[in-house]
Amino acid sequence: MPDRLIGARLGGRYNVESLLGVGGMGAVYLARDAVGQRAVALKVIRHELLEDGDLLPRLRREARAASRIDNPHITRILDFSLDGQAFLVMERIEGPTLAALLASEGYLPVPRALGILGQIAEGLAAAHACQVIHRDLKPGNVVLTRRQGQEDFVKILDFGLAKIIDPTGSSVLTPMGQTFGTVEYISPEQACDLDLDHRADIYSLGVVAFEMLTGQVPFTGGVVDVVAAHVHAPPPALADLAPEEQDISPELEALVGRCLAKQPDERYDSAQELQRVIQALPG
Repeated sequence: MPDRLIGARLGGRYNVESLLGVGGMGAVYLARDAVGQRAVALKVIRHELLEDGDLLPRLRREARAASRIDNPHITRILDFSLDGQAFLVMERIEGPTLAALLASEGYLPVPRALGILGQIAEGLAAAHACQVIHRDLKPGNVVLTRRQGQEDFVKILDFGLAKIIDPTGSSVLTPMGQTFGTVEYISPEQACDLDLDHRADIYSLGVVAFEMLTGQVPFTGGVVDVVAAHVHAPPPALADLAPEEQDISPELEALVGRCLAKQPDERYDSAQELQRVIQALPG
């Protein structure tokens, strides 16, 4: 069945060229901005989601908040329209996702993993400073591109599930009984549908780090088993699951273990603090 949006012009200026992918909130298209002729990624929100009368105000708030994040490791939101055909316009990033890289490589050597991990932490710190948490951080939402001769330049995608928090830390705009995220990477508090803050992202980043270093996530199985493990089970030691040639230092083991602490108060206080600790580790 032909995609009705390919060849269409949205918002009076974005010419849709091809489908890039489909996700939970909608489809992402390659489009060209008629003003300046630059390529962009255009995320079209599913119509059925818009039937929730509370969703549009949340999306508007989230899009505005995410567009204020000024960091090279965050994919920029360039424009959005929530009238009629709702969509977000983002910068077009070329390169494989971290998920695709892990699928082909299995795991990453410690120096390469630390380089990627530090950039993700930097991007999260910038987002958290704008009172935005990601809530769905996973390898599929991290793109590795090339920037100014640097390989593995990190771009974090999809703050469409972001939750806005007020300066006091109290959550707003999140309906009760609605848990977002991907089960292998969600924090214990997210798994229990509790109130979240930026430390939920730090937990998810710990899962991503674990997977980069060992080639597998800490907890596997059915959804119920994985959720229960996030809440109750201690994660395996990195050294027990990492390939023999992988040099897992006690400091690295401690870093990932602290990210994966069940209680938010036992994790790093901020992504900025985590970034400093990563940078201090021997590569």
